[in-house]
Amino acid sequence: MLIYTSSAYRPTREMRHGLDDRQALLTEPGRAIVAEMIDYFLSLQTGVLITDSYGCCRRHLGADSDKGTVQSVRIAREGIRRSGRDDVVLWGTTGGAKDAAIKGTWIVTPEQAKIYHRSKVKAFHDEGVDALLAETIENVPEAVGLVQLAAEYRMPIYLSAKLERNGMLYDRDEPIEKLVEEIYSVPGHTLQGWGTNCSTNDSVGIMLDRAAERGLLTNFRILYNNASDEDYAVLDQATEVIKNGGVDAYVTWLIALFERHPELLERDLFVSGCCGYEPPDLKSLISAVEERIVTPHE
Repeated sequence: MLIYTSSAYRPTREMRHGLDDRQALLTEPGRAIVAEMIDYFLSLQTGVLITDSYGCCRRHLGADSDKGTVQSVRIAREGIRRSGRDDVVLWGTTGGAKDAAIKGTWIVTPEQAKIYHRSKVKAFHDEGVDALLAETIENVPEAVGLVQLAAEYRMPIYLSAKLERNGMLYDRDEPIEKLVEEIYSVPGHTLQGWGTNCSTNDSVGIMLDRAAERGLLTNFRILYNNASDEDYAVLDQATEVIKNGGVDAYVTWLIALFERHPELLERDLFVSGCCGYEPPDLKSLISAVEERIVTPHE
């Protein structure tokens, strides 16, 4: 069963009005824009709402990072209340340290990961989110530290990795089997599944075929591909042509993937878009998936 989740909280240019969206949670105009996007996501068939907390880190918010995290949960929960829906799950998200930390603080050990992410994970725990989503994780030590931290707080966790074009983990060229083996070896882990985001269709395909050969697809649950193979910085400023083409390419790729690995359609698989996807693009993606994948399999 395919379950759609909200995509990155990247406002359209019409919504931004010159606002730095990484600072949005700290201002009234910014929070209003986040609330507007939440309402939009909840009007779609999204079964999971992800908090707008990816940028709540020292690099972007400094000492206010935990305040932003708490705000992200409360705004999301209020949006769910407004929607009247009782079928939405709320995930609190934290991003990989190398993608969002101050230079010189990259994670190289699980203990460093726990120090870096602890206050944010605690904030999610205290605010009572349904699960933790650790996304754009680029190396095994950080993944292990996050899984250890989630186990400490007894929080369900989904872990999503960023891949290099060869299908290996982005930071150290580590193979996917090393990631899966080590995170599932954490004592008392609360893992609900693993997956990928911020990666190209081709790189994810290479990784999934490799994982299937090694019998590692059992717990694969997250699939948030980028809009194209352009660099993420380019995709953040993508034109409509790039993004519209990205939706078609993504769905065509998904069809081929499910032909090779039909077992993925027999489980809860969380699908969304990553870099290059603004809220209206997620609507286009969901519509295309429903028409070209879900309906033919009913």
